[in-house]
Order: sequence, then structure tokens, then C-alpha cells
Amino acid sequence: MYVWDEPFALLHADFAERCGGVDSTDRDRLGFLAEGIGAIFERNLTLERLRIMRALIDEHTREIALLAETFDSHIPGDFAATAEFGDDGRGVDERRQYRDSDLHAKLTQRERQVLGLLTVGKTNAQIASRLFISPNTVKSHIRDIMRKLQATNRTDAALKGRRVALPPSP
Repeated sequence: MYVWDEPFALLHADFAERCGGVDSTDRDRLGFLAEGIGAIFERNLTLERLRIMRALIDEHTREIALLAETFDSHIPGDFAATAEFGDDGRGVDERRQYRDSDLHAKLTQRERQVLGLLTVGKTNAQIASRLFISPNTVKSHIRDIMRKLQATNRTDAALKGRRVALPPSP
């Protein structure tokens, strides 16, 4: 007997000589029986695999939902909306204008993504994993961000990113 073109069992049948022995009709019937048993076995294996896959999908779905909840609970809202005025005394609208004109003009799109993740406290490794780049590339982007924003360290760059209400990138 075969399952998915692989042998898995041997069906042995015998018929007494005094009754005429085994002929081609008997062999055909045994062949049909073996094929039927193989088909039933394939079906049961397929159903079991589908049950396992369904359980894994359900488990992954629950884990993704938990991750999404955790992620949502750790992302601050609009940084500019948290206070009417920032440290520099400018109002929310003024800071948004600064963000749109100054910061966005200074930084590349990738640097804005890195800065957005930096502002929510992600490590270089986490940023690299999230953006599908190497940690060394993240370091290079952070150096460029610090230079462009005239930040003395990564914390200063993150604070400047928060001050101008730069949202975290996806």
C-alpha cells in the first residue's frame, strides 16, 4: 500500500490451492482494497496535518494579538499633543510646522524611520530587526541623525525627535 507515492504497508493474502488458488481477479480486488485503504490513510493523515496547522495558526494569531496589544500600549500618542507648549516655548502648531519643514528636509526617509523608533526607546538591534537592516547600518543612520540634529548623543537625538512630534515609523 502507498501513501503519497511512498510505500507504507504490505498487504498479504493467500488462497488455498484446493479452492483454485489466486487468480487475476483476486489480485485486482486486493489491489482495489489496498488503494482504498491507502486513500483512507492519506485522508486521515491530511486531516491530522490540517488540525495541527489550524492549532498552530490559532496559537500564532493569539500571539500576534498579544504582541499588537503590547506594542499599542508602549507607543506614546502624538508627542506634540501631550503638552500645549514644548521646552522651547513654541506651541503645538509651530512645532508641527518645524517638523514638516526643518526636520523632514534635513533627514532622509530612512533616518526619519530610525529616529521614530529611537524616540520610543528601541535599541539598535530592535530597530535593525524592525526595518530589516543591519545593526551597523542603524548605527550609521543614528550618527547621521545626531549630526543633522546637532545632538550630542542618541538620547539627545530621541528628545529632539520627540520635541518636534516625530511619530514612530511602522
